[in-house]
Amino acid sequence: MKRYNDLKSFLFERYGVKMVKISLDGGFTCPNRDGSIGWGGCIFCDERGAREKEPDASEISLQISKKITELLEKREAEKFIAYFQNFSGSYDKVSNLKEKYSAALTDKRVAVLSIGTRPDCINGEILQMLSALASEKGADVWIELGLQTSGDKTAELINRCYKSEIFPKAVGMIKSYGFSAVVHLMFGLPGEDEGAMLNSVKYTADTGVDGIKLHAASVMRGTVLEKMFRGGRYKPLTREEYVNIAAKAIALLPPEIVVHRLVSSCKTDLLVAPDWVRDKPGSLIALEEKFEADDIVQGKDLNVWRGAQDA
Repeated sequence: MKRYNDLKSFLFERYGVKMVKISLDGGFTCPNRDGSIGWGGCIFCDERGAREKEPDASEISLQISKKITELLEKREAEKFIAYFQNFSGSYDKVSNLKEKYSAALTDKRVAVLSIGTRPDCINGEILQMLSALASEKGADVWIELGLQTSGDKTAELINRCYKSEIFPKAVGMIKSYGFSAVVHLMFGLPGEDEGAMLNSVKYTADTGVDGIKLHAASVMRGTVLEKMFRGGRYKPLTREEYVNIAAKAIALLPPEIVVHRLVSSCKTDLLVAPDWVRDKPGSLIALEEKFEADDIVQGKDLNVWRGAQDA
């Protein structure tokens, strides 16, 4: 029984072949890291960004051609998703963005351009450029927005440096250009209980996002969150706690939303805690068992929630 709208199935239904995401480093930074609106970035983000940096950050075409060659030799995929993952992938001059995005789409087997960024780094000029580029290259565009939480009090604590009210506006702009809007939510942020985490799920579902990525907050070496953890002021979620919350989140999601990620994984040497995030297969098994035990299917509790809203 298929219990949620998973990305793998969605991709095969749309493109008819197996696809693999290729993570690229465009050499970006963030406005809450370079002093534009703040310093240091979010408290959970280490100096490498969302993942370890790739070499030759300015040479996007070299990065992607090398990885496509490797993947084709292993026969792991026939089409690809070019993913700008590190930091805010739309935080640059439009001319620079166009050059980097174009380089990622030089190979016609790249069917999707995916950009990880912030809602305050999206505007009409960028979207117009992307629209023309997507039409020229025949590629789909996904904009992945790092919301993490809809709670502005938590957002201030984690140094996100923007209020949640701008998120629905960004989603609306993205969708008006025919692009897919994907939200990143992080469970287990400091000070948030289960109710706050599920409120973020409800909030984003109401904005009409097309996809969602769920993550467990992780303590990385050299971050403010590590200092909080070492000082006894922060305790990450256990796997059991995460599984329980993620299962409830899936039950609240409208069935049409694609679940791009159900649980995060982290194998970097910078991970301090929780150790269980290194074991993604084990976490997925735990989630499957939870879904089975509680008969969880995507959208199971949607009508109950919508009904409570209308009451």
